Amino acid sequence: MPISSCPFVRLKNFWQQLMNLMKSLFQNIRPSLEKFSANTRVKVLSILLMDFVKNATISSLNCRVD
Repeated sequence: MPISSCPFVRLKNFWQQLMNLMKSLFQNIRPSLEKFSANTRVKVLSILLMDFVKNATISSLNCRVD
């Protein structure tokens, strides 16, 4: 089995991508979110995070492991 298909490596890569995405999203939408209440900001970021996790999970399920 190639090292890149090892579950631990895929999980590590997933979390690195997730952290990079969250950092990028926060930097890009922060000025817009500052107009809203803290509760609304948390809801928006939670929705974006859940969507990313859903898509990443679907992608990993479609990935073939030899």
